Amino acid sequence: MPTGEAERFGKGHKVVVTILGKSGSGKTVFLSSLYSQLAEGVLGFTAAALDHSTDRILGAYLERFYLEKEAPEGTKDNSILYAFSLLFEGQPVVDLDCFDYRGGAIEDDASTDAGKVLSDRIANSDILIWLVDLSTAVDRHGGLHNRRARMATRLRRIQSISSQAVQLSPRSRVWSFVRSKVDLNFEDVSSKESLETATKELYDHVKDVIPIATCNNGPSTLISNAPIGKATVTDDCVIPGDEAVNVEWPLLLPLSWFIRERVRVLAELTEAALSKASRNEPHRGFFAPKRDAVDTPPDQEIAEAEKERDFLARVLQRIESNVPTDILVVDSTDGGADSANA
Repeated sequence: MPTGEAERFGKGHKVVVTILGKSGSGKTVFLSSLYSQLAEGVLGFTAAALDHSTDRILGAYLERFYLEKEAPEGTKDNSILYAFSLLFEGQPVVDLDCFDYRGGAIEDDASTDAGKVLSDRIANSDILIWLVDLSTAVDRHGGLHNRRARMATRLRRIQSISSQAVQLSPRSRVWSFVRSKVDLNFEDVSSKESLETATKELYDHVKDVIPIATCNNGPSTLISNAPIGKATVTDDCVIPGDEAVNVEWPLLLPLSWFIRERVRVLAELTEAALSKASRNEPHRGFFAPKRDAVDTPPDQEIAEAEKERDFLARVLQRIESNVPTDILVVDSTDGGADSANA
């Protein structure tokens, strides 16, 4: 990932996240569950809404689901923004703009307003979370890996939209391919074996489209999750289970790539700044935009950079030491898949 990608993660910048998937794939439930899990706290991470509507809307979706057994309606707007800050041990890590989309937008022509909004958002995203609901494909003749199954998940359509959009803005992105509603096909969604099997099935389903959709530009993760735990369906009413499964990882793991690169760049710039300072050479704005660094003393700027680097290194260590073994990582250069903990 080039230095420019690390700068997009730096101080004063937001990371843009877009949720993709066909209608009914669980985008709104996933995002509501992700935000709620982080807001409640997990692995030392918490989420803090950056506006009044984010917490109110996402929180209300999940509360109605759990307390009143009312599943959220599908997103009707072409694009809805939810903004929150990710914190680690109470300190800000990054601000996030998360976009949820009307699932039907994938059927709109790119020349329409709705189609253009989706295409532009994909092109300008740092992280793309693509939800694949295989529960609708399991019973198709021939199993999960044939043409009928891919039609059921709208895999080729989303691949086409994504590949055309990312070519509008060629730069590194991180992709999460997420098997949603895994509890509908596996009895024990908390078992490592079930999740490993579910994720391998997801990989077999999407492996041919990954290099095309992503243009081989940036790493991809494959994750199976159950945003509302083991749910039951009674008389067409979905009753949520207990704890969410793997709901935080489609965001945390992609963020770790940006964090890792930012740590590397900060270390290199700190070394260069110290070298210049030792030779009494002019120093202006190694770490921040020059307009903000004109009056910043070099020693202060170096100290702030070292502090940020050390903090982000702790964040990175917390993520990498807790990644579940049932997650797969796809190397964009060779298309191979490996366990995240391999």
